[in-house]
Amino acid sequence: MPFPEAPAAWRAKAAELHDETDAEFAGAAGEGVGEYRETVKALLANLLDGKELRIRMKPSDLERWLSKGERLTFHTTGITNGRDDAEALLEFEQEMLGIALDELEEKRPRYGYVRGSEERGNELNGFGNVLVRLQDLRAHATVTLGDSMGSATTVPSIPGGWACMVAEPLGKTEDLLCRYPLQNVVGATQLHDACDQCYQYAEVQIYDPLKPNTIKHVAFCNGEPIPDDARNLLHRWGIEYEEIDGVLP
Repeated sequence: MPFPEAPAAWRAKAAELHDETDAEFAGAAGEGVGEYRETVKALLANLLDGKELRIRMKPSDLERWLSKGERLTFHTTGITNGRDDAEALLEFEQEMLGIALDELEEKRPRYGYVRGSEERGNELNGFGNVLVRLQDLRAHATVTLGDSMGSATTVPSIPGGWACMVAEPLGKTEDLLCRYPLQNVVGATQLHDACDQCYQYAEVQIYDPLKPNTIKHVAFCNGEPIPDDARNLLHRWGIEYEEIDGVLP
């Protein structure tokens, strides 16, 4: 399905901000902005290309997904492990992602992240210890190097959010606006090093209904026990799973 487009005003503000910070980073490296950006493009491609998409959740979230036959959004379930403010999310998705306030459930994004994000950090662990590994849905996803809503609302004095990033199609990030502008990507050896350090994950916005057959594998991490209901549903759908003490790399 086609991706929604960021409103022109949001994109223009983000591009202006990146022009400023890229000039600062390039100057500090003794390079021209063009040369600096070419380095960034190559680095981003290395960090993002071919990487697995994942979602963190609680056992009850997984059970709801497998019972309903679809990963429904906060707008429909009223349940979230993130910021519990549906009105704010609706407004933000319109402001940054270009999604109309009255858009249908099936056209709204499901949120996840790219492998290489900081799995052990409090931010991802806060969403839950159930790590769902997805089939290849990269063609259905956009990406930001940080939490799209969290990173863009770190400046409360800016109404509607701080236009610091643009969600770009995963694999087509040549405009470089998916970056968090205050984080210099050059020198990052892991994806989480290139992200907003308040979150340390590359968020993906997945435009796919996420049926159970999009799940490749499930890991119950950090000693999270597998409830009987979840185990039975996983068996019913033929989904492989395991229970581990830590987290998957």
